[in-house]
Order: sequence, then structure tokens, then C-alpha cells
Amino acid sequence: VGWTSHDVVARLRGLTGQRRIGHTGALDPAATGVMILCLGRTTRLVEYMVPVAKSYEGEIVLGITTDTDDSDGDPIEKGCVPGFEVDLNLDLVASKFSGFIQQVPPAYSAIKVSGKRAYSVARSGEKPKLLPRQVYVQNLTLTRTGFDRLAIKVTCGSGTYIRSIARDIGMMLTTGGHLSSLKRVKNGRFTLRDAHTVSEIEELIKLDQLNQILLKPDAGILDLEVLTVSAQVATKISSGQNIFCNAKTLKFPKIMRCYDEEKQFLGIVELREGGIVHPKKVLIL
Repeated sequence: VGWTSHDVVARLRGLTGQRRIGHTGALDPAATGVMILCLGRTTRLVEYMVPVAKSYEGEIVLGITTDTDDSDGDPIEKGCVPGFEVDLNLDLVASKFSGFIQQVPPAYSAIKVSGKRAYSVARSGEKPKLLPRQVYVQNLTLTRTGFDRLAIKVTCGSGTYIRSIARDIGMMLTTGGHLSSLKRVKNGRFTLRDAHTVSEIEELIKLDQLNQILLKPDAGILDLEVLTVSAQVATKISSGQNIFCNAKTLKFPKIMRCYDEEKQFLGIVELREGGIVHPKKVLIL
């Protein structure tokens, strides 16, 4: 908590000596949880890991709306919260945030407005003009855990702001509300059990044991289909040459992960019309 995603990347650069480090989805400073980091040449695979679903658990405080849509902001509006005798129809409310929805990002976000970050505009005292964007929510549940508290669980696509969902739920309930805590519990196939804290990573580096937790380059893209090629073809792909694939059962265009016959990961390829296989991201030279 308190670290920006940039802070985490900068810290890991210093600890590992690795200049090229990228992540597959930022977390707000007030949030905790899973953030996938790619080191070195595997940063070239980040774009194929960003679109995966992410799951969150958090808490919404009803009755107080803030300028940041979370507990870090200043209260801008207060509302009345009904007692427990009133049914908030939370299942119905949750159903309104399912599938493709239109969402206005928080004023304090990294979205660019006329070339400036929205948070920079907001910090200058102006209100950024943010337009609704389509995002995808796979699943959302709400549970009342206290007089003014809701537990929220969300699985959604990339680009979804849980702060905005909390704000909009407060508006729908006519109480107002903001996100008081958030934890990303899953990012693609990776869960909290797979994650390590910065302190744990620092200790492993001191012991020269970082390799114990480093995953294989293809670990984050196992949902992609596989293309296996001969050693001769692997050489061509590794040098960036297009090849022909007589795979009539495969549809194009298709992004695939490519291996040689020894199961060595070569990189990402794209199957194109006419059976042409084009190397997109080659990791083996």
C-alpha cells in the first residue's frame, strides 16, 4: 500500500540491475495484490498478457462520495444510508454492472485529456472532461457487511476502474459511496499464492536466489495456441523470416506461441492468410 506501479518497477530495476522491466496492469497506490512483472526480453510479451481478466476484492463505504472515488480523496458529498431493515436489492444492483458497460474513469486517473493526465488536470483545480468508455465486467457480487459497508468482488477486463464502479454503485443506491480498500487477487492465471512481496524479492536477491521464483518466459501466455516447428524452420523464425504452414484446420489471423521440437520457446507468431506464419516477437536469437 502506498507504492505506485512505477515505484515497484523502479525498485525492482534497482534491485535486479535489469533496465527493461514492464508490468501487465497498474494498481492504484492504495491497492494491494498481484502485479505481473516482465524482465528483460520478456517485456516484449507484455501486450499479450494485458487483455486477460483480473479479479478483485474490496470494500465500499456508503454515504460519502470523494473526489478521487476512494478513501485517499476529500469528501465532496454525503448521503443518508438506510438501516438494515431496508433491502438494498444488491443482486439487482450488481446485475447492472455485468457484461459490457459504459464507465466514466475517475477524475484522478492516468487517462489522458487533451494531452494531459486526468490527475494532473484535477490537481490543478480543474475538472477533467472524461468521456464514458466501454469496459467488460465478467462477474460482480455485493454483500452488505456493515451499516455503511459493502464487500465487492469483481472479475473484469483490462481498463476497468473499480473506483468508478464503487462510485456508480453509490449513485445507484442514492447514498453516494467510495472504494475504501482493494486487493487484486488474480491476474490472468496468477493468484496471490504465486506472488511475492518486494521485501521477499529483495531478500532472495541478497541470497543470490532470485532464479527460484523467476518463471519461464511463456508462463503468462499459456492460453495461446501452440505451433511446433522443426529445427530448420525454428532457425528461420528466430531470424525473423516468414514461413509457410499447411495447417488447414487453423483459422487466421491467429496469434500463437511457437516452440521448436525440443520444446524451446521461440516467441509469438501470427498465422496469416494463405498459411503464412509471421514472427511477431522473437525471444530466441
